[in-house]
Amino acid sequence: MENEQQNSGEWVKDALKPAWAKQVSIIDLNSGATAPQNESPVIAVGSNLSPETVISTAADQALCQIVQDTSLDAKSAIVSSGHMLFSAEEFLQHPLSCMLDPTNSGPEAEKKIRSVDCQFNSSKQKIEVLQNLEDFLIQSVKRSSTMAEILSVADEMYSNAVFNAPFVNDEDRRGTSRTDGSVTVDRQARFLAGRSENALGIVVIDQYGSLKIDKLLKKIQKTYKEGADNTIQMDGVGGAGLGTYMIFESCSSMYMAVKPGELTIIGVILPLNMSRKKKTVLSKNLHILEVPSKA
Repeated sequence: MENEQQNSGEWVKDALKPAWAKQVSIIDLNSGATAPQNESPVIAVGSNLSPETVISTAADQALCQIVQDTSLDAKSAIVSSGHMLFSAEEFLQHPLSCMLDPTNSGPEAEKKIRSVDCQFNSSKQKIEVLQNLEDFLIQSVKRSSTMAEILSVADEMYSNAVFNAPFVNDEDRRGTSRTDGSVTVDRQARFLAGRSENALGIVVIDQYGSLKIDKLLKKIQKTYKEGADNTIQMDGVGGAGLGTYMIFESCSSMYMAVKPGELTIIGVILPLNMSRKKKTVLSKNLHILEVPSKA
């Protein structure tokens, strides 16, 4: 088992920049390893872990970077984790390229990858934004089921920025009703999308920085334990737990970054033109960045 852990560490460190590799601790989740007690940056690696295990590990052990060597593009995911751990501002400024082309991330790569870029602050703009995404994908996405799933994920990400982000700091509210078709918020959000050869990246950025990631992970964990049907809010009002569970089920990698009071970034990588059977067994990665609050 020790040799397996060493091998896990070797491939991870080989993927990282040398300066990052010297500072990071690697733990092998399949061996039963847990987060170290010191404050060193950690990347947790695994193989064929279930989505529920990934979420529960992040929630229970406060692990922020979980990457599986059986995932869609594990080495790129490791470099993405490196950005979040050692170059946070790079991720906050150029999230799409840090997700889809992390080795070359930066303003030029971001501009090259970004094919959809829409600002919004109202529920009324959702149809237009989703239409822009569909127009971008129409020539490359051959499966109607894949298109429907992508649009469903994008819809949920958009809705979280309008119906949840502006209101979650109000202790008496979990969000506003999604049946309200005319919600307008006072800060602009941004919807980004771009693609690599075999994957689509979607990013939604809001200017509230109100997401409490630990609470969200617990909500997703509860959904896995109790089942999605038992966590539906029939009044149309609620936190983002069930919706984010649905997003995580669809993606190969999910990214959550928060700069309190300033911005929240939710990003996903979705496989393109992969059969539903293959997607159901595809290992998932989870990347979390929480910028410390200013004193």
